[in-house]
Amino acid sequence: ANQRLPQWQALHVGVFFLDPPRAAMPKSSKSTRTDALSKPKQNKKKRALASTNLEQAPEAEAQQSSPSVAHSATALPADDSAETSKSLLLGNSACGGHGLFAPRAFAEGEVVYRELGILSVQDGASRAAGPPVCTTCLRPIGGVAKQLQTLLGAFTQGYTSDVLPPLPPPDTRVLRAWEQKHGVGSPMVPCNCDEVFCSDSCKALCAVHHTRLCPAEEDGERVDDALSRFCEKAVKEEMPHYSFVALIFAQMIGAICERGKSPGKNSLEGALAELELVPWSAAASNVALVEGRRSVLEACLPLLSDVLVTAETLPYFPAGNTDALFNVELLDGIVGMLDHCVVDVEFESHYDGDLKLLAEGGGVKADTDGALGAKKKRQKTPQSQDAAPGASSGSLSPGIVKLARLAAAHAEKEATSASSTKGADVQGRLSRMLPAVRGVALVRGVALSNHSCNPNVSIKWAGRAEIVVRASRPIAKGEEVLISYLGADVSTPQLEERRSRLLEGWGFRCHCTRCCSDFCEEVSATPAAVVECAGASTGAAATAAVAVAIQEGESADDAAESREGTQHTSHVGKKGSNRRKKFAKNM
Repeated sequence: ANQRLPQWQALHVGVFFLDPPRAAMPKSSKSTRTDALSKPKQNKKKRALASTNLEQAPEAEAQQSSPSVAHSATALPADDSAETSKSLLLGNSACGGHGLFAPRAFAEGEVVYRELGILSVQDGASRAAGPPVCTTCLRPIGGVAKQLQTLLGAFTQGYTSDVLPPLPPPDTRVLRAWEQKHGVGSPMVPCNCDEVFCSDSCKALCAVHHTRLCPAEEDGERVDDALSRFCEKAVKEEMPHYSFVALIFAQMIGAICERGKSPGKNSLEGALAELELVPWSAAASNVALVEGRRSVLEACLPLLSDVLVTAETLPYFPAGNTDALFNVELLDGIVGMLDHCVVDVEFESHYDGDLKLLAEGGGVKADTDGALGAKKKRQKTPQSQDAAPGASSGSLSPGIVKLARLAAAHAEKEATSASSTKGADVQGRLSRMLPAVRGVALVRGVALSNHSCNPNVSIKWAGRAEIVVRASRPIAKGEEVLISYLGADVSTPQLEERRSRLLEGWGFRCHCTRCCSDFCEEVSATPAAVVECAGASTGAAATAAVAVAIQEGESADDAAESREGTQHTSHVGKKGSNRRKKFAKNM
């Protein structure tokens, strides 16, 4: 320890720290900053660590396998028949504004749709934990050995070196044998910068905005410095969702320069163009706060312009005037839209189950050496001094298992210290060998869905920033697909607690059927209760009318156009920045 050995190398001499040396611990991240835009300098080093090859390890051989199909423990759930939210009908909702409607009947438990986020960003503390994930979809990548090595490297070294020390040879052999048999899962497709992807398709998905923010591109150093200044200013001024803001404006620049879009709102493309821009400043509770938010936007806007306006892009703006794109009104609307629609992402790494199996001796036994060297019949010799107990039987050494659990617990503590989900599933977090992946995502289906305290669908994350939406009860053709903005917290029986959270976080007082029923029970169905619940009755009738019209061949918009609905569960007009929707963590 006095020689500052890597922690797993110290295991060979019988040394095991219950806590890593303080100087070697990763820096605490109490901020809610959310991705590579937060700390670009540190993350470059992190990605350098992630790209280190295990061939550095003693006795590790160069031969590697990369089967195209991963083991079932690491494979993502698949449903090729499931469609995206675009398969649903978009129409006027009884809740006010637009909503999504079922194009056909769905049975309980049936997948209504599954959808990858339009944009997703890993949380800064989650990123600092070490294990690499895809920049586009947040899927853990690189194989079980790379995941474990980067976790321990970040925990014991705190990114003080660009080269990861090797794992002990016995554990390296166990991990190699596992990957030889089951595959590495998703490979690492690198960019010339510090970002990595799980596939060429994911790399292509973010090519438009990434190429304009990538520090490895031409003029990348200037862009990187300007981006750092914008992020620092946004954090200081407390402008929410600044990472998404930079990505969206980079996409709009691409649409202007590559596809001839006119600067401004018209340069929003695809699913982003479908989302309503709601001014962030307008959701403030008083005039002083409105003015304060406007001043925040005015302070950040020039720095955002410095990032994206270059000698290459400037000619695409009429007379060189960039105000049509970089103006406070558009920025205000985009920030407000994000504040309403962005959702928290949290799911367990699919490699965590592999490591737990290896910790319990569920790895390759007879082939521990043969998988690496094809020497199954070599002469039996006494176990070498560097062999760890259990490693020869296909399991990780106890010291590495303890260290991995300690590192994962530390990463969970850092990631949840400023999280709105801290305190949940404590036992599950303590049992992990890899920390959960956390971040935020913008998902079309969620952004266009309305709330009910008695939702007819449930939402879970599918091992990456992709949601799987299942019917929680039978859904009729033409019925509106309703989600819970409160996630599991919607199960709370207290009416006023639910309403208070929705009013504070989203700016509306809920009058869904469950809330009205609970209200009537509390006041014994007094006339006041009947009056308050009238809106829900109107909404139910309107939804039924939409269902009938769809069955008769009309569109959802045409069917709902003439009716008057009450805004009792709308996602329009929400306020507050600490109000992201939460869903179950895993499939």
